[in-house]
Amino acid sequence: MAISLRKATIDDSPLIQKWWQDGKVMAAVGFPQGLAVSIEEVQQSLHYYEEVSGEFLLIIDEKGHLIGEFAYKPIEAKGATFDIKIGELSRQRQGYGKAALEKGMQRIAAQNRFNRIEITVNSTNEPALKLYEKVGFKQSGFLKDHWVNQVGERCSTVVMVYELADADNGLNKSN
Repeated sequence: MAISLRKATIDDSPLIQKWWQDGKVMAAVGFPQGLAVSIEEVQQSLHYYEEVSGEFLLIIDEKGHLIGEFAYKPIEAKGATFDIKIGELSRQRQGYGKAALEKGMQRIAAQNRFNRIEITVNSTNEPALKLYEKVGFKQSGFLKDHWVNQVGERCSTVVMVYELADADNGLNKSN
């Protein structure tokens, strides 16, 4: 699967806005009606990612076609967390998410400042849960009725962890 990750730029704002506004893309993360964001708000988010928070928003590029995003940030106790979306619906469930996840995890591991990668997942997001298990994440917690989504439904969260200290995790390979 030939994908690459690159830093998001202001020029990506219209495409990111399209993905964030799409309820089909955003449903699994609690926004089944999408986010009502303006171009200016997307641009402010990009500025925040880069210059304020120490977070990183990357664009998933499939041979010149921009298909999604991978964002990561540091969390407590030498951990990192991430968000990933395949924004182009025609590219979902075709292996692009796995390829982007592996590249993103490699990028996090290459920084040599994190011990683990942690992700919180909507408990009903079966495709994501299976993907994370497939690449080596282990469930470390379950938060029942932990949050309320955009339409008022109570949702539970699965907490998953990938230990970077595992010597043969394969993330130090360059692709």
